[in-house]
Amino acid sequence: MGSVRKRGTARLTLVIAAVAATLPTTPGSAQTTRRGGSPANLPRPGFEPIVHHVGPAEMLISVDGSAIYDTNVYATSRNGQDDGIFVLRPSVEMTLQDAGLSAHGVAYAEARQHISVTREDAFLFGLMLDGAARFSAQHGLDAAFKFDRAVQPRSDPEARAPTTVPPRKINTVSAELGYTARAGDVSFRLSPGADRIDFLDPAERDRDLRVYRGTVRATWQPAAPVAFFLQGFVTRRDADLRRDFGGVDRDVTTYGALLGASREVNARIRGSMGVGVFRSEPDDPLLKPYTGFALDGQVTWTPRARTQITFAAFRGDVATVRVGASGRTDTRLSASIEQEARHNLLLSGEVGWRRSVFRGAGDKQDIVQGRVGVEYLATRRFSLFADATLSDRAATIPLDEFSRGLVQVGIRARL
Repeated sequence: MGSVRKRGTARLTLVIAAVAATLPTTPGSAQTTRRGGSPANLPRPGFEPIVHHVGPAEMLISVDGSAIYDTNVYATSRNGQDDGIFVLRPSVEMTLQDAGLSAHGVAYAEARQHISVTREDAFLFGLMLDGAARFSAQHGLDAAFKFDRAVQPRSDPEARAPTTVPPRKINTVSAELGYTARAGDVSFRLSPGADRIDFLDPAERDRDLRVYRGTVRATWQPAAPVAFFLQGFVTRRDADLRRDFGGVDRDVTTYGALLGASREVNARIRGSMGVGVFRSEPDDPLLKPYTGFALDGQVTWTPRARTQITFAAFRGDVATVRVGASGRTDTRLSASIEQEARHNLLLSGEVGWRRSVFRGAGDKQDIVQGRVGVEYLATRRFSLFADATLSDRAATIPLDEFSRGLVQVGIRARL
């Protein structure tokens, strides 16, 4: 995660993503890549962040208040219900840097109040912690923990709650440990992890599961800044119920390998991209195993200090309980840009596409999303922001299609 001095643009994106949620992934099913070097982090005389010192740690406190207009609250194919939403999101961020040791944490809460469709009101909260320790130039250890109380987006491909009931509440817990060893131009990384997904409504208990995952990566860097890697991965999903409501055993093991390149040293281009293959083997003998093309990575290009462009791609197996489906394959592509237009004016934009294929059922969904945002730093303590998102989903099942627009305006206070 980023430094404690990161500006609020990332938080703005998080708020919109939580409300729109039109490009969701199943919790615990996909990999995430951290970002850095954002133009939002550039030094700005007169607009420095309000940093509180708690012993050796630095702390940031902020509160976002915004109003959102949603053209299709339920993400339905016809007769969309529009509504206004008020959002309040306080957060606390702490960072500790010491010789050979770093730690970072974020705690947040978010309250959403709808004007008309009050059954969609929600209160969310979460905690994210990560840290790293370097024992020597050759050995390092890092760890991460995350808890989130969320609600299932109405636009989730797996959503099945009727519009007459509130969205499903979900508790997710994730933990990961990483060990890195280096010897000359070769490095080795081992990353085991686990996730717990718990739907609080009994009507969704066949989606409760535990995920155990691990990756092993060997990297060869013959000459800086380019390196080449070979990565193996395995994921085990164990559902709480022996069979889902459709009578299917959803326990499955997925494994595979990626071959790719990374570029981490150069300040203009950094990131990694790998291609390979994955194999999904369900425990249920009636479900067919599947072998598919795998893709995972993110590359950030910084042509100048005030501009950052990020490309991300993923293809792999994700969890599903869709009736008639033996599995689900998601493909995601996105491109985003962050731009400092002036020292106190930040612009951002993103386009993305996701295809979800429900193997064995013949169903497919394609969603395209675009977003633009702006933040104006009025003073050191206050800024104004606005954001607009458009989404459109096409599907083989007409009822799965929808179009949706969201517009948000708000104020951010740094305390």
